[in-house]
Amino acid sequence: MIKTLYQDHFDIQENPFSIIPDPSYLYMSPRHQEALAHLAYGISSHGGFVLLTGEIGTGKTTICRALLERLPEGSDLALILNPTLSEPELLAAICDEMHISYPPDSTSPKLFFDLINAHLLDSHAQGRNPILMIDEAQNLTNQVLEMIRLLTNLETSEKKLLQIILVGQPELNEILAQPAQRQTAQRITARYHLMPLTLQECGHYIKHRLSVAGLDSDVFSSSARKSIFISAQGIPRLINSICDRALLGAYVEGRKHVNKKLARAAADEVFGTQGVPSKASVWGSLLLVLCVAGLMFWVGLDPYKTGIKDTLGQAIKSFLPLSQLLENKAILHVYRDTPDTTNARSQSTDVSKTAGSVLDELIQANTPDMAFQSLFSLWGVNYIKVIGESPCDKAKTIGLSCVQGETDIAGLKAINRPVVISFVMPDGEHVYGIVNAIADDANGEMVTIQFSKRSLSMNAKAFSLRWPGDYLVVWRKSPLFFRTIAFGQQGRDVQELRRLLALVGYGDGPDDRRGKGSLFFGPSLRDKLRAFQNEYGLNPDGIASPKTLLRITGVAKTTSIPFIHRTIGAPDVVHP
Repeated sequence: MIKTLYQDHFDIQENPFSIIPDPSYLYMSPRHQEALAHLAYGISSHGGFVLLTGEIGTGKTTICRALLERLPEGSDLALILNPTLSEPELLAAICDEMHISYPPDSTSPKLFFDLINAHLLDSHAQGRNPILMIDEAQNLTNQVLEMIRLLTNLETSEKKLLQIILVGQPELNEILAQPAQRQTAQRITARYHLMPLTLQECGHYIKHRLSVAGLDSDVFSSSARKSIFISAQGIPRLINSICDRALLGAYVEGRKHVNKKLARAAADEVFGTQGVPSKASVWGSLLLVLCVAGLMFWVGLDPYKTGIKDTLGQAIKSFLPLSQLLENKAILHVYRDTPDTTNARSQSTDVSKTAGSVLDELIQANTPDMAFQSLFSLWGVNYIKVIGESPCDKAKTIGLSCVQGETDIAGLKAINRPVVISFVMPDGEHVYGIVNAIADDANGEMVTIQFSKRSLSMNAKAFSLRWPGDYLVVWRKSPLFFRTIAFGQQGRDVQELRRLLALVGYGDGPDDRRGKGSLFFGPSLRDKLRAFQNEYGLNPDGIASPKTLLRITGVAKTTSIPFIHRTIGAPDVVHP
C-alpha cells in the first residue's frame, strides 16, 4: 500500500480516509444498520426482489459487503457488477456466476432459462439458497428488467427458487415506477433508500475512522467537522476525500489538528474553486432568483409553467442544502393552525421567505415523541400517560392496533389514516410530523405534514425526496377482526372481509357488499384478496393480516377517524 505524505507526520501506518473499501474501517450508522436489516428481512422472505437505492457515495457497497458476511448458511451468491448487457449476455453472465455450463456462442434465452431453472431446482433439492445481486441496476433496460422479473417465476409449490437483490442509484426508483414495470415493482418484498449521514453521524463517522487508524478523535475540531458535513452534504465518499485533503493540508502547515479554515480549503480542492460557493454568492444568487420569481408571480406568470422554470430549477439546485427545499420545481408552503387544507395556498407563505426561522423551529421542536403525542391525541388519548415502552405498546394498552413499516405515496393513500413519518431537513436532521392530508387537485398531488402548530404543504414529488418512506399508524380494527384470516377458515370475520373487499371492487355480488356473503374462506376469496394485495403493493399471500386489513379498510374509507386522501371537490364521507 502506498503511504500518504501525512502518515509519518501523524505517526500512523494507514490512511484513515482511503476511498478503497476496507472492512476494518466499516462504520455502520443507524440508517446503514436499518438498511441492512431491511435487506436481511427481504432475503429471509424467500421470493421476489429486494431493493437498495441511494445516491453515489452514500455507502451502498458498504451495506452489500456487510450483507454478504451475514448471508444465511447455505446461500449461494451470484454477483453482477456490470448490468449494461443485452438479455442473452446477462443470462450468460448469471450462468457464469452460478457455474452453469452452456454451449459456446449460445444466444437463446430459452436455453439459458432452462439451464438456470434446472440449476435452481437442483440447488433447492440440496437445501441451497441461490441469490442474485445486481449492482448499478439503474443501468438495466426495460427489456432486461422484464427478463429478470421472469426469473422470479421459477418456483416450486413452496417457494421462489431465486432471490434477487437490485442495488442502484435513485433513478432506479423512477424506472420501477413506470407503468411498464408495474409487475416488477409489485414483487419487491423489501426496499430501502439510503440517505446521507446527518451532522451528528458525520462526526461519529470521522471519529470512528480516526480511532481505527490510531489517531486522536479530536484531530478535527467540531467546526471543521461541521464544515466538512456541509461541503460533503453527508455523503461518506466525499467526507473521506475532504478529510484526506485536510490532513494533507495540516501536514503542509506543520499542524497536528484540522480547523475550520483547513477543512474549507480541503473542500475547495476536492470540488474545485467552483465547488463550494461562498455564502455571499449563494445568498446573492438566491435573492436574484427569488426576485425574478416574485416579479413573475406579481405580473400573473407562474415561473414553474413558463420557459424560465428550467433556469430556476438548475439555479436552485446549485445552492447550499437549505435551498434544496425548493428542488424539483416544488413550491413549499408553511402556515399556522390551518387544519382545513382546502385553502392552504391562500393562507400560506412562501417558505423561501421564512425558511431559516421555520427550519430552526422544526428541528428544535419536532421530536418523535411530540409527533406520537399529536397522533394519539386524534384518538382522544394522552400519549404521555399511557403505559408502554413504545408507541405500539401504548396503542395495545388502549385497544388500538399499530402498524409500522415502509411504503410510498400510494401506500399512504391506501392506509388513508394520519401517520407519523420522519422528514429529512436540508442539514440532514430528521424531524417528525403527521401526514394528515393528501389532496388531488388541478395542480397535482399535494401532501400536508403537521408539525406541532405548523404545517408544511408540498407536491408529492418534493415530499418523496425528503421522506425516507417510514411510517407508523395507529388504528381501530373492527371487533370482528380478532385473528389473522386465512384460507379454510369460516366465520363472521370472513363475511366482513368479503364486504370490505366488495367495497373496493373485489366482490362477487350484492350479498357481499351487504355483508351477507359466504362465511367460508375459499379459493375465490383468496384470489380476490391476492389481487387486492398485488394492486396495493402488499405481499400477495392471500392472508388477511393486520397490515392487509389496514389497507383494505383505508381504501374502503371505513376509518374510525377522517381519512386523509381525497380529491378536491369530492365529499368527505366516512363509512360506518
